[in-house]
Amino acid sequence: MKCPSCGELLAEGQRDCQRCRGARGDHLELPDGSELALDKDTVTLGRGSGNDHVLTDTSISRRHARLQRLPHGWLLIDLQSSNGTWVNGDKVGVPYLLQDGDQLLLGEQRMVFRVGRGSAPKREVGKRGRAQTVLGRSAFGPSPPTPRTDPPAKTSPDEPPTDCEAGAPRPGR
Repeated sequence: MKCPSCGELLAEGQRDCQRCRGARGDHLELPDGSELALDKDTVTLGRGSGNDHVLTDTSISRRHARLQRLPHGWLLIDLQSSNGTWVNGDKVGVPYLLQDGDQLLLGEQRMVFRVGRGSAPKREVGKRGRAQTVLGRSAFGPSPPTPRTDPPAKTSPDEPPTDCEAGAPRPGR
């Protein structure tokens, strides 16, 4: 087996490359312990030979998914694959911002997204709260704060309601 980061030939049963130990970057862990390096700004996954990482599982489409590096992390995009792309049990229909420990399922191929050493602390696999935005996780950073608006002034109970408060149309409309 070869090191997924540098291509160095590894001894049988060896998982870590002596040459790049400690310098390992963001990657996907496969169930057999091998890793798919995310060493470019855009990485494609699929069965076809034109992908950055070719996965031979027949449940994977020829061009299944793309990972794109953003300032906030990695964005996972399903490329309209036949069997879908899933993260922590949720089907990915829109771009999805990954976090360390997310469980990915492409077709029937399982993998875990890992942030490289020194980038962020490791999390337990698949342990995170439900997504809070329509995109799953905002790929564009935290949302801007909502401007504070004061509530409309209330009239005192002794005053009669104005035309607008009573539901009457405004003059001139």
